[in-house]
Amino acid sequence: AAVSGNVKVWNRENMLTNFQALEYNTSQNLDRRAYDIINTITVVPGAVWAWRREIILELGWFSKDTLAEDSDMTLSLLRSGYSVHHEEYAYAYTEAPSNWNAFAKQRFRWAFWLLQVTWKHIDAIFSSETPLMLQFFIFPSFIIFQIIIPIIAPLFDIFTLGLLTINILSYVLYGSSIYMETLVHILLYSWIFLLFDFIIACIALTFEKDESWKLIRYFIPQRFSYRFFMYYINLKSLWNALKWVAIWWNKLERSGTVKSK
Repeated sequence: AAVSGNVKVWNRENMLTNFQALEYNTSQNLDRRAYDIINTITVVPGAVWAWRREIILELGWFSKDTLAEDSDMTLSLLRSGYSVHHEEYAYAYTEAPSNWNAFAKQRFRWAFWLLQVTWKHIDAIFSSETPLMLQFFIFPSFIIFQIIIPIIAPLFDIFTLGLLTINILSYVLYGSSIYMETLVHILLYSWIFLLFDFIIACIALTFEKDESWKLIRYFIPQRFSYRFFMYYINLKSLWNALKWVAIWWNKLERSGTVKSK
């Protein structure tokens, strides 16, 4: 019923836009390749999409219920038993936000629309007519990664920083660190996780036939800068959702810096 394509960030003019270029390759495009196998692509992106018109009309056209009419319709197609596929050689060259303020507005909108779409389709978890992978994999992952993790993850970082502070103070004051073993274990597991993340990023880039491997040099700074930034964005979207605050589109200001390939 629909096909998604391969979106490329093409205004790679600074650190932030290169972060996003890496993210599109190692997260969004890789996810769609995996989800295509089990027919659970959750959004056919507006930058490069194709819809079977008669099916869209059959389902009542695009809804105005959320800020994510593309994701809303994609989930409606999947719930109705249709297939949604990914075509990796259908390219779209997009202009990504080039400053942190514009980036924050875009990601807040994305985080908020995911909450909206999850809320709208939450009944799919309890419906016997919902495809199993959608019911037991996609919707639970929405809840875990968009609601639970944004609340728990900052607590983990606060705990780690607290341990580090206590160890430094105990060493300065008493000449020994009382929780050093615990801190070493936490840092070790964190670096192991980061190593696996790096390997996955490298695998993702191997799928991108014409992509530059220079992007991998942005991996470490991207992971650390994005981490704390997305804490703020996700918690802000959760807070606004709980308050039932009306959210506007916050359209991205275009600079026209995308060059043809």
